[in-house]
Amino acid sequence: MKYIYIGKLVNTHALKGEVRIISNFDYKDRVFKSGFVLYLGPYKNPEVIETYRTHKQYDMVKFKGIDYINDVLKYKGNAVYVNEEDIVFYQTTSELGEIGIENRECFYNDIDLEGEDAKDYIRIMFAINQYNEGVHAPNVDGVFLGRRTRSDIVAFEQIGRALSVRGDTYKKVEEYNNY
Repeated sequence: MKYIYIGKLVNTHALKGEVRIISNFDYKDRVFKSGFVLYLGPYKNPEVIETYRTHKQYDMVKFKGIDYINDVLKYKGNAVYVNEEDIVFYQTTSELGEIGIENRECFYNDIDLEGEDAKDYIRIMFAINQYNEGVHAPNVDGVFLGRRTRSDIVAFEQIGRALSVRGDTYKKVEEYNNY
C-alpha cells in the first residue's frame, strides 16, 4: 500500500479519546467523515473515524473503539495518512480518443473506470492538451495548471476554467496570485 500524508495528530482533547489533527489537506470533506480509515504513525496503524468536527484550527476526530485518552496517547505527535487506493485517477489527452472520452464521462458522472460509485473518493483528472478544447467537470475541488504559455489570452482562458471550481472563487484567485 502507498500512503499520502494529510496532517499531524498534535494532541488529545478531553478524556473520551478525541484527538486534534492539524491538516492543510485540500479534500477534507472526502476524508474526515464517519467510517473513513486514517492511517496513523510510522507503522500506519488503521483507525476508523467515528465522529468528526472542527474546533478552531483543528480537525477533531474520535475513532471507533477508542473511548479513553490513554488509548490515543500513543498517536500523539504522529503523522496522519490516507491510503492512495482511496483516490481515483483519470486521464484524458487529445491522442487517447475513445479511452479519453470514457475517462471524462466517468469523471463527470462520479464513477470510477469500472463503473463503481466514486463520489466519496478523492478524484484527480489529468487533462493533457485538453484545456484549449475544454474540459468542464462538475464537483471539482481544485485545478493544477501545468502548461506554460507565452500567450496572455491562453493563460487567462486556463485560469478562467480553474475559477469554475467548487468553493469560494475569490479566495482561490487570491491563493493562486500568491504563487
